[in-house]
Amino acid sequence: MTEEKITELQSGFDTAFIDSSYNSNLAYRPQFIYNDDKNGQKVFSAIEDELLRCDNFAISVAFITRGGITPLLQTLQELERRGVPGRILTTDYLSFSDPVALDTIVGLSNIELRMYQTERAGSGFHTKGYIFQKNEEYRFIIGSSNLTQDALTRNMEWNTKLVSTNKGEMVGSVLAEFEKLWNATEYTKPYAEFIEEYRRKYEEKQLFNKMVAEQKKIAKSEDVPSVEAYKLQPNSMQRAFIYNLLELRNKGVDKALLISATGTGKTYASAFAMRELGFKRVLFLVHRNQIAKQAKKQIHISNYYNSDIGLEYSKNLLEASKMDKVYFCNSGAEANESAIKLARKYGFLNGGEKRKTIVALEKSFHGRTLATLCATGQDKFHPECFAPYPAGFKYIKANDYEAIKTAFDDTTCAFMLECVQGEGGVNLIDKEWAKTACDLARKAGAIVIADEVQTGFARTGVLFASEELEIEPEIITCAKGIAGGVPMGACLYRGKADVFVAGDHQSTFGGNPLAVSAANTVLDELTKPEFLARVVSAGDKIRKTISDWNLPCVKNVRGKGLMIGIDIEQSAGVIQKKCLENGLCVSTAGANTMRFLPPLVITDSEIEKGLEIFKSCLM
Repeated sequence: MTEEKITELQSGFDTAFIDSSYNSNLAYRPQFIYNDDKNGQKVFSAIEDELLRCDNFAISVAFITRGGITPLLQTLQELERRGVPGRILTTDYLSFSDPVALDTIVGLSNIELRMYQTERAGSGFHTKGYIFQKNEEYRFIIGSSNLTQDALTRNMEWNTKLVSTNKGEMVGSVLAEFEKLWNATEYTKPYAEFIEEYRRKYEEKQLFNKMVAEQKKIAKSEDVPSVEAYKLQPNSMQRAFIYNLLELRNKGVDKALLISATGTGKTYASAFAMRELGFKRVLFLVHRNQIAKQAKKQIHISNYYNSDIGLEYSKNLLEASKMDKVYFCNSGAEANESAIKLARKYGFLNGGEKRKTIVALEKSFHGRTLATLCATGQDKFHPECFAPYPAGFKYIKANDYEAIKTAFDDTTCAFMLECVQGEGGVNLIDKEWAKTACDLARKAGAIVIADEVQTGFARTGVLFASEELEIEPEIITCAKGIAGGVPMGACLYRGKADVFVAGDHQSTFGGNPLAVSAANTVLDELTKPEFLARVVSAGDKIRKTISDWNLPCVKNVRGKGLMIGIDIEQSAGVIQKKCLENGLCVSTAGANTMRFLPPLVITDSEIEKGLEIFKSCLM
């Protein structure tokens, strides 16, 4: 910078901070920037002037709206024509920034837009700064003005405009902070990586705001009746609770726990207490309606006894599955453990001590207990640290006709298979091979176990995947989708496998009324023909879309219903991490296989958004 301009800067400093009567060049003088409608003073004008004279610019603001971009759009288009580059950093704070405004900015070829994700960072973001460079000069406006119409033209806003050489300490600090935020890759994302997720959150907030506005309007328009006549009175337990709670509050305690027997009125006690303490808003949380109803009635009973809802669900499930009996547990591994015990008892009763072997498949996965680890046909699940392992398991390759010729003999008690191998790579089982293998197992005196922990309950587009294979297993194990997220599993059996008697197997919380209540509701939904058809069509849509991309890195797409495997050239673990960083939860099934197990209720728009993220992570 020339000595003449440095002198101008120093003179401007003297006028601004030493003596206002000192004459200096306004262009180099620190200025107070604000809105004054009466005198035509606007923050917008100051920003526009600097944009038109700069060689490049950088902006960091918490909020951007259409009203803030519109008056600057012509200026920004002029800068695009000149090739003047710019960077704009904004945030997802409160989902306030308008996606349309962000789309408009990105439509300008000279501007790069990024978003700082405040929720992920766990911190606020309130910067309002505008930085303009012209040769060796920097001009920056820092204060209270976001890129919104009100902030730029009408609001009471306080901003300071300063001028500096490129060697100035203050501008150096401002630029360093901007670059730190701009390059914070963990929290700051380019437009393409954040926009769809952010657009969804913004739309959800707009709907919520609309609903609140409508409710406020209704509330204001109607007379509020007196509630005195409707007030309930607390019982003795509830009065004691309220008294004790008031005592704790008076002593400065801000947390309390009410412990009381089922049916004594804990929820009402809480409501009475909140009324007594004068709170105007109280949030009560329950999981789901059917669970709330069951919880009110009964949560747990020893499985020495039956429950009404347990008997109802058993009847419904056995009818839907065409099985004879069911044992309830809490997980898929537990279900497979019970199946192994059931198979071993069957073998003992039908061949003596020698009939103990269970034949499973290579690349299978059946759980992480010791017995289910042994049934799992993958060496990586058999580390030495867990040895010794239970004996009596051997493995054959799926879809290998030669292997099944010698797989079964008079020592075999069961043939155990997944109808689609999930953990092993989303490998499909050939129908004719499966039927042949099961026939040979039964001829050798064994029974068939279908592990449907992953495939069961409509995952593949039918209630149980074994139906499509036409193998009619004596035992079906299931969990995962059985109760819609509530921990539960089941071992269903029929025919020759009906060998359990009371005491052979048990689980304290297996089949508790709360879990089976949720499962009963799930089953009712899954058995609707339109639901199953939707699972099939959704799965077809995902597989076809990925195949139609014709990406060289995608080697194979396969699956049934909403159980999908994609072989890729890249590391599956790396792609999984990239997807998660961009808001998409996917799994892996091997070093180079992605596994998609989306919710069965996934919508077309959610499919499209998810696939868009997945595709971008592959590129």
